[in-house]
Amino acid sequence: CTVIDSTIILYDHASAKVNRYNIDGKFLGRIAFKGWGSSLFAIGKKLFFVNDWSNSDEGCYRLFAMDLFGNHLEKYIPFPKKQTNRGWVLDRYYAPHKDTVLVINSSCDTIYKVTDQNVSPRYYVDFVKKKLPEQKAIGDGREALITCRNGDYIQGIQTLNQSENFIFIQYRDKNHSYTSIYNKNDKGIITCHHMTLTQNGKINLAKFKIDQNTIISYTSANDFKLLYEYVYSKAEYSDLVIKNKIELLNQLITDDSNPILFLYKIRNQSDT
Repeated sequence: CTVIDSTIILYDHASAKVNRYNIDGKFLGRIAFKGWGSSLFAIGKKLFFVNDWSNSDEGCYRLFAMDLFGNHLEKYIPFPKKQTNRGWVLDRYYAPHKDTVLVINSSCDTIYKVTDQNVSPRYYVDFVKKKLPEQKAIGDGREALITCRNGDYIQGIQTLNQSENFIFIQYRDKNHSYTSIYNKNDKGIITCHHMTLTQNGKINLAKFKIDQNTIISYTSANDFKLLYEYVYSKAEYSDLVIKNKIELLNQLITDDSNPILFLYKIRNQSDT
């Protein structure tokens, strides 16, 4: 789902329906869309559907765009019909920041820059010696995954996030997860197994999203209770205020409470 002004747009993959609702949940109408999308986002007044190597009545394109009422359909990044089984499911296909969104597809090394006016290749990710052979990468997606599992290859980017100055690329190498942080300004790269938040009991930051320059880490209440028992309660905190808040939260919530959000500001390099 995504939101434009006060309109909520919900995309139901199973029934191929794109529905509009107001902020109170009242049904406003259906958007006619005969393409296919693995994910949905909005820039300004325009909807974008990221299509991960699926054919549709609108043809083989990796990105579709239209307005809020299903008019003015636009098609970007065509691919051959013989590659329709090329891909696999990713954790996250897009990374927004202000009026620009970075978009990825499975088995593809190129990261595209998307605005409400243009779509263009912006970055290229190369895993060098661990890169999946091209013949496998453009072939059947299931065979490509088996090749990665049995060989010493990285299947590609699994999750993408960006802030004003950084791009966060997450991927797996066999049984290990990695995060590479790319500096947009000096083009430097740092790669690590885990991102650790020292103030938050040195907890590893694995699942997160970024809104502007804020990292949003989220977990279910049930998972939070388990984490508290085995991790949070035993962690060493440099900030006792955070420790006290976590302890209080553990006392107040039940397994059925709402998900827990942690918000972290990303410092600029010039900050002290």
